[in-house]
Amino acid sequence: ETPASAFECAFFGEAIIMGLKEDLSEVVIPEEIDGYPVGEINSYAFAGCENLTYVELPENLKKIGVMAFDGWKPDKC
Repeated sequence: ETPASAFECAFFGEAIIMGLKEDLSEVVIPEEIDGYPVGEINSYAFAGCENLTYVELPENLKKIGVMAFDGWKPDKC
């Protein structure tokens, strides 16, 4: 699991992933960040993350914003 400190987040009753603070190759998004369930990945959150090859999503995720992974080329789908 990727530490919560690696994510840029907004909190509106749930955690919204806005982006990454670090250049990572693998990301496992946790079920909760700072006690809030992760419910959304914002638009363009991971756009341009050229080194990112793997992302694992939490089960409680409700929404993935438009172009959230724009330009991403995963190793596997």
